[in-house]
Amino acid sequence: MNDYLVRPRYDAIYQQSEVFGKAPRLVRRLSDDYPGVLLDIGCGQGRNVVPFAQRGWEVNGIDPSIKGLVSTLQKLQEVRAAYPEMKGAMLQCTDFKGYHTAQKFDLIMCMNVLHFMEDSEPFLAIERMQEMTKPGGSNLVQVFTDKIMRPEFKKFSFADGHLEELYASEDWEI
Repeated sequence: MNDYLVRPRYDAIYQQSEVFGKAPRLVRRLSDDYPGVLLDIGCGQGRNVVPFAQRGWEVNGIDPSIKGLVSTLQKLQEVRAAYPEMKGAMLQCTDFKGYHTAQKFDLIMCMNVLHFMEDSEPFLAIERMQEMTKPGGSNLVQVFTDKIMRPEFKKFSFADGHLEELYASEDWEI
């Protein structure tokens, strides 16, 4: 990932108020399933991390933007008093390539991040996410495809159906 290109762009975006709004309905529904351990790759301002934390999940978020992480931390601090079941949160200012842990996760989310990566990096990232997922755990991955591509993200996109192929082994349900 061209971190030197992504970080200033998102630092500037996150300098504004809430940019991406509330968590998608699917994220809110998943967070109700059972408390577990979450990794949100590209957590930004925390719109996905916060609902999981509120429901007792141990949350881990990584993002190359310090401004996004500061916003996430502020939100977590604001809701902590109202949600005594909140566990700890680990936030790290890095991209996925620079993130190292031996921890395994019940759920790894990677929402519209892979298009920032170059060459084979998205495929290596998916392989690594699969390895970091606990048995029976899930990966929630949202990507642009060659059929649905925003012009500013032409660097990388998946061919239609390619992501499903990467999860087609017997260990994953799609």
